[in-house]
Amino acid sequence: MKPRSKLHIGAFNVRTLCQIGQQASLARTLESHTIDVCCVSETRIQDPSVVIHLTSPRQDEEPARYTLRVSGDAMASSRELAGVGIALSMRAEQALLEWIHVNSRLCAVRLNG
Repeated sequence: MKPRSKLHIGAFNVRTLCQIGQQASLARTLESHTIDVCCVSETRIQDPSVVIHLTSPRQDEEPARYTLRVSGDAMASSRELAGVGIALSMRAEQALLEWIHVNSRLCAVRLNG
């Protein structure tokens, strides 16, 4: 990413990303708001090693692609409401320097630029 280039940042409580269609819905929302970096909460995904590739289906154009990195802990919650993550556009993913997984409630990224 070039220094001084605009970066759109957002945050969503997604409630869950485990149900069918929720991940595509998130990708569509990020695309429609042109968000590059989005912090998401209550993903209910507890595996911190997983990287999810989100795709926003489009009829006539190349689909928008995002990468979701989650920070969870299988022992964090019996109700499985925990789990946070950061969704990155392809532009932000290319600028990714460091992914910092802390626990099921906290994570961070460091970007170049």
